[in-house]
Amino acid sequence: MMVARPAPAGRLPAFLSDRSGNIAAMTAMLAPAALALAAIAIDFGALYTQRRELQSLADLSAIRAAAHLDKADTAVLTTLSDNGRPSARIVTQAAQAPLSGRVDARVQPGRYSGSADIAPANRFVAGATPYNAVRVTLYEAGERYFGSSLFAAPTISTRGVARVSA
Repeated sequence: MMVARPAPAGRLPAFLSDRSGNIAAMTAMLAPAALALAAIAIDFGALYTQRRELQSLADLSAIRAAAHLDKADTAVLTTLSDNGRPSARIVTQAAQAPLSGRVDARVQPGRYSGSADIAPANRFVAGATPYNAVRVTLYEAGERYFGSSLFAAPTISTRGVARVSA
């Protein structure tokens, strides 16, 4: 018995109205975008975590430097080395682009006044004597896991200020 084949014109409407496999086709089309968004989210999450860790190091370094005002640079380098940043160095100006894996630290002794009449941003004066505080600013190249070919490594900077009581 011979089965009649439908005419070619009848196949296209049947194909277009067939809904089987739609989920697979949509998944195949959207998977690259979903993976790209996941990669971006992972990179930004890692940068946020790195900034939080660097802020902790800046605070800890400032506290230790304030306790040793006469050797503040050495105290900062020792603190960074003790906390997993042995290749840290002291810089005198703001770092433009620290090398990957290295922390640049700027140490500024000065005077801090905790008066409520002074705006918080103006309470520390770098270089003012007699010294009673230290401001430590840390710079580090941000680590990216997936976006290294898409965007340049950002420079992460954090600042910590600590005062020693008389």
